[in-house]
Amino acid sequence: MTKTGIRTGILLHVYHLGAIGWEKFVWGDPASNQLGTLTKFVDTLLDIPYDQDVKSIVFSGPSEKEGLIEGAYTKRYLIDRLDQLRRFSTLNEKIILLSDEQYSIFLERVHALTVGPVIKNTLDEVIHAAEYFNHDTAAQHVIQIATPSHAPRCLQNQLIARRELHIPKTQLWYVAASDVCFDGTTIEDVVILEPPHRGDDPMSGFSPNLASVIKSYFKLEANHKKDLIRTIQDTLTRFKK
Repeated sequence: MTKTGIRTGILLHVYHLGAIGWEKFVWGDPASNQLGTLTKFVDTLLDIPYDQDVKSIVFSGPSEKEGLIEGAYTKRYLIDRLDQLRRFSTLNEKIILLSDEQYSIFLERVHALTVGPVIKNTLDEVIHAAEYFNHDTAAQHVIQIATPSHAPRCLQNQLIARRELHIPKTQLWYVAASDVCFDGTTIEDVVILEPPHRGDDPMSGFSPNLASVIKSYFKLEANHKKDLIRTIQDTLTRFKK
């Protein structure tokens, strides 16, 4: 098959291997046809035309399992379960339409997933990925795959990386969210705090705003975080009375 040279980059966000419900939100649930991040990665690969080049990468955080860093373990987890992909109706519908040549290319794409080094956080991951996708021939499109619980933060970090010129202005980046949130949560549990901006908002111009104050929370020790949460809860309860 002749390649067009159009290149898509895929950044598969990695998750701590000790996370509660890791297998569920990474693999998904075939019974309900809910894709996890790994099966969303497969779904994304299946949607890319087979005459185009694909470059994909998964980095690693601090955890290890069975002697493997996060990225390597995550990749092996997927490869070991390739024969289970058709249990997801969404994936099965696409796989059965592939020719033998297209299926071989699909498998090559899966095995070509690059395991990157250990990174510090999601922003560091995006910056390293941007460097990877712009080495030699730059990717035209980059898709970052994450859980619904984490996708909004991924988008924010993409915007920061673009502002700092790690991402070229001509390169399109996207976030593709899977179907499964972190264990025991829903997408409604994600709270996005925008700085007040409407002219008719009585909080517009008030300083400090909640968005700027709450950022300090993430630098606190665990016990102090718990104390702050209880204090906020008690305060809000009093205000509601």
